Amino acid sequence: MEEKKTITPDEFFRKIRPELEAGKAVLFTVSGSSMLPAVADGRDLAKAELCDLQKLRRLDVVVVRTDSGRYIMHRIIKLTEFGFCTCGDWCEKDDGFFRFDQVVAHITEFRRRGRVINLESGFWRAVFALWVAAAPVRPAMKRLCGAVSKII
Repeated sequence: MEEKKTITPDEFFRKIRPELEAGKAVLFTVSGSSMLPAVADGRDLAKAELCDLQKLRRLDVVVVRTDSGRYIMHRIIKLTEFGFCTCGDWCEKDDGFFRFDQVVAHITEFRRRGRVINLESGFWRAVFALWVAAAPVRPAMKRLCGAVSKII
């Protein structure tokens, strides 16, 4: 059985860049909790593809490299001709604006327990549009989820 190796995000994205540029998709295990409930840390997979910047839309999920060198996989909540703003699904505050040249990859699907969630499908785009619209009540939802998890 092959042993799992943990590498830094910088090493990972540097390693997969040639695959993406060759038109191949790359699956990776999600780390972090900022995209709950869509995906869970260490359990779910994300499918990354090279991003056609001309086709980016609100609600798309992208991986960006911040000016400080961090990698973030979050949903686009606002798009302008100059850049875009992202926010994690479980976050209460947006990440600020990014330039288009900071996009590393476009996430086209999540895989949870063998089930494929196609982020391009009309159904899932509608679900995520409702989720983004619910941003003002997320703090209350987080408290409720925390209280429920203590009970069960």
